[in-house]
Amino acid sequence: MYTSGITHLIIVVFQPYGMSSLLGIPASELNNQIVELDLILGAASRDFYHQLSESTDVQASQQQLNHFFETLLRQTTDRPQPLITAATQWIIQRNGCFRARELMQFTGYEQRQLERKFKEVVGVSPQKMGSIVRLHHFLKQVQQPQYKHGMTPAVYEAGYYDQAHLIREFRKLTGLTPSRYLKQQNRLAVNFLPSPD
Repeated sequence: MYTSGITHLIIVVFQPYGMSSLLGIPASELNNQIVELDLILGAASRDFYHQLSESTDVQASQQQLNHFFETLLRQTTDRPQPLITAATQWIIQRNGCFRARELMQFTGYEQRQLERKFKEVVGVSPQKMGSIVRLHHFLKQVQQPQYKHGMTPAVYEAGYYDQAHLIREFRKLTGLTPSRYLKQQNRLAVNFLPSPD
């Protein structure tokens, strides 16, 4: 992403199941997509976008965004599936480290059912979500002062078997190696890196 001149950027982060429940469409249809806001949320979102772009007060913009999405949520009849919501929180609490059979025991679903429901509600399989959560946990770890002289302890702390496992997973999710990503001065948050698959 490159810009010239002054740029204002607002980023809205949803829970893994947020977009599918808000829009009422399968989350897998939105994977790696850039979609015009008004195509999904209608003409009202276009007016809201113009209102936000004219605002110079960050706190007021945050309040407007919260109000806009809270209003949309109140109008939504499609609620996330409680078991999938609980399963995503379960994965996050474990920093993405779990075995498939543990998640199956927690939910009571078989693996194929879990994968189908996760792709519909979250947009990715439980295993991929776990990999993403583990990667984010690792990146938070290496920012801690105790890891400034080497990231090997953070590799194990994040649940990777060894550095090769980390490198393989990192490259699979981001297209970069961890050291290449961490050496970049103006690096994007890992959320904004295009997924290679």
